[in-house]
Amino acid sequence: MCSSLVQDKQKKAMEIKRKKACKKHFPDWAGLPDDIVNHISKKLPVLSTLSMGSVCKSWRRVMSEEVSATRKRGLPWLMLRGQNDSGVRACLSVLENKVWNLEVPEALGGYLWGSIEDWLIVVKLNVFKPDMFFWNPFSKTKVVLPMENYYCKNYYGKMVLSASPNKGNYVVLLLGGVGTPIACWTPGVRTWHRQCLQGLLGSTDVVGCNGYFYFITRDFNISMVGVKSIISAMKQGEAASDASALELHHQRIEMPERPTWKPVRLYLVESCGEVLLVCRFFEDFEGVCRVTRTFEVFKLDVHRDRMVWTKMESLGDRVLFIGTSDSRSFSAKELGVDIPNCIYFFNDFFTNIWTEWGHFSPSPGSCSFEDWGVFSLDGNRFIPNSCNRGKKESFPPIWITAPTWWYFNDSNCKSRSSLKRKAQTCGEGGLNRCGTHLQTHLKMNLNPHPQRKRT
Repeated sequence: MCSSLVQDKQKKAMEIKRKKACKKHFPDWAGLPDDIVNHISKKLPVLSTLSMGSVCKSWRRVMSEEVSATRKRGLPWLMLRGQNDSGVRACLSVLENKVWNLEVPEALGGYLWGSIEDWLIVVKLNVFKPDMFFWNPFSKTKVVLPMENYYCKNYYGKMVLSASPNKGNYVVLLLGGVGTPIACWTPGVRTWHRQCLQGLLGSTDVVGCNGYFYFITRDFNISMVGVKSIISAMKQGEAASDASALELHHQRIEMPERPTWKPVRLYLVESCGEVLLVCRFFEDFEGVCRVTRTFEVFKLDVHRDRMVWTKMESLGDRVLFIGTSDSRSFSAKELGVDIPNCIYFFNDFFTNIWTEWGHFSPSPGSCSFEDWGVFSLDGNRFIPNSCNRGKKESFPPIWITAPTWWYFNDSNCKSRSSLKRKAQTCGEGGLNRCGTHLQTHLKMNLNPHPQRKRT
């Protein structure tokens, strides 16, 4: 009896001694001062910051309070369309290899036209005029746009902004098909203003960069319109009940290495204050549809009084996410992934006037299958196991940026399920795994992409 009591006391003493030793050699990391935690987080890329916030409650609190105000960018997501009867939209976080359920109640019964950063462009149809507004599913903020008439419903296919709706002084521009005038609006103006500008009637894409809208035509030439001149013209037109003429600059761009592949889809992308032109080349697949063959990227350079498209052999640290409704550029180092010099893509149409709600619909053979994947300019190759082919009837998804601060708010949404995080660092197969996961939950019937030749 006495021996057992002695043994118990010895065990307790040894346990106390062990705990003191552990405390001495393993300090309380959760008790680090907030400013030190914040300083460390600023040195980390986005994905590492998200992992750091999940270590303990105290670190997560610092992440939500400090990082939210300092870190502007987040992670690129693909948001699926065709879920109009639901207030929840499925999203693919291609770098995390996760599928998220994002609550978008404002989009119930409506259509997603596109996005800018973390804002969605939502359209709801009425009898004569559609309701259009910006909705931020992360901050739950809404900006209502003026109603537009039949033109918007049937002839405009793309909406572009000069800046985020978070900023008060921005311009919204609608781009349509051949012969359709552009339409502009800015906060403080009551209605849309349409301008039929010579030289823009054949534009295939437009992007906002450094206070200008850049329009590109099939012959690779550029037209520029200043954002300030648009705002001035609209406000003058508001007072005079008619829009004033805009100052339009046409630039015939030199292109020493003009692409020869056809058919080709052109994308304008703003990247680090530069205008990039992404040429996506297609080839026929079994005589039924077109699939992506290769990419070429050009940068708009200014040499004294002339502009030149300079072919880029490498994107460097940049990674591009391209799409019909919106394209965006990220730094691979800032994201924390080993995928520099790459282009993420998905199926797109060859015209910019097709919308989910419009009278025009894709014709057979005019669009690809679910032609998506990752292309590396390093060796001009497709990343192995990253490409898919699925339903031709599926309307293309849209890119949206999930802000970093949102990840630290547990009440916004819950992960439907997660995949292995191996592709987070190697960059290979991530999009394919997400597609396979959607096959299970959304029955997208994805099949392996046909073998592509190296170019």
